[in-house]
Amino acid sequence: MEYPYLTWLIIFVFIPSILVWMIWWRYLIGYKKTLFFVTTLAVVWGLVLNLSCSTWLGIWYYQNHLGITWFGLPLEEYLMMIFLPQQVVAWFLLIKKYHGEI
Repeated sequence: MEYPYLTWLIIFVFIPSILVWMIWWRYLIGYKKTLFFVTTLAVVWGLVLNLSCSTWLGIWYYQNHLGITWFGLPLEEYLMMIFLPQQVVAWFLLIKKYHGEI
């Protein structure tokens, strides 16, 4: 059985996030308020959008590969809502560090 969504998350979200934090954690930890703020907003927005469109209205659905759900959303979706925004913010902060103002 194939899990393309989970594979995509592992390759393009989890591994790069872990590598970025392993290498540049001292720099990124200085922006913990920014990372927390953006991640919190993304999770709130993602929950509102995903819960309203998938669980309540049935516009789209998720395949639950890990078998863990909460409020009708699979664990993979929650992990994506947490890891992807912090990864994007981390990349922008690193671009700012090495190339000046964005």
